[in-house]
Amino acid sequence: MSKSKYEIWMDVIKFQSLSQAAYYNNYTVPAISQIIKSLEKELGVTLLNRSHSGVSLTSEGEHLYAYVEKVVQAEAALQEEASKLSGIEGGTIRIGTFSSISSHVLVPIIRDFKSKHPKIHIELQHGDNLAIETMLSRGIVDLGIVDLPISSEFTTYSILKDPFVAVLPANHPCAGMERVPLSVFEEYPVVLFNEDTNKEAAGILRKNRIHANVEYLSSDDPTILSMIEEGMCIGFMGSLILHKTNYNIVTRPTEPSIVREIAFAAKDMAEASPAVHRFLDFALENIRKYTRGFEQPSARGAGAR
Repeated sequence: MSKSKYEIWMDVIKFQSLSQAAYYNNYTVPAISQIIKSLEKELGVTLLNRSHSGVSLTSEGEHLYAYVEKVVQAEAALQEEASKLSGIEGGTIRIGTFSSISSHVLVPIIRDFKSKHPKIHIELQHGDNLAIETMLSRGIVDLGIVDLPISSEFTTYSILKDPFVAVLPANHPCAGMERVPLSVFEEYPVVLFNEDTNKEAAGILRKNRIHANVEYLSSDDPTILSMIEEGMCIGFMGSLILHKTNYNIVTRPTEPSIVREIAFAAKDMAEASPAVHRFLDFALENIRKYTRGFEQPSARGAGAR
């Protein structure tokens, strides 16, 4: 089923660019522009400000955005039910996630799920914890993968525990330690993932009253690991990021030990489509298979926070 003009408009807003939305949807830029003009004519308002630097919402567009989101969600639900009645399993599942969990856990789940349900389409939206919570709250995604704890407005389903570790150059003076005290991050240059929440490295160090000597911030895991390998700094991150990497680095547990719990999250499973229910049931029924080799959460199932 082709995308509606409302979905196309939301893609333009997401990318803040007609050309990127066109590339994403395999359309030409004039075709995307014509769709937006048609929607503006239909609604009788200008939805986008257009400039050489890109596009942005007009005040009217901002006001109508939430209503358009509901239209898109209703269209998806209608298609799901129609497919169900006709005996054709289909639909779209939108998942908010982050790169390390996607690579090592989510991709194998999707591979096996798609082998059983080939007509269900899956879209991944990547972001940090705050972005994923926002996408869940606004209904942009059906499911999110997040670090716990999370707002009580969401239902959560625990997946695994991920210990934070010190990541060091192979020849670093602390590489021989059995456990690395958090105070080390005050002594040496540090690189951190650029996400300023209490659930990520910077927030954890602050919570433990560590004034980290932060020299670098990056939102790209390979860049962070390359900087550590080159001896420029040390790092502090979840061990899941380091799974199947080939960098010449050393990892050590910290003192005190820090562990994050990762979970699926949903805003309202009662309103979720049959496809979302099928995917979540499949993932949770088989989760031990996909998280083998990682720590298991102490509690599993809805409401584990």
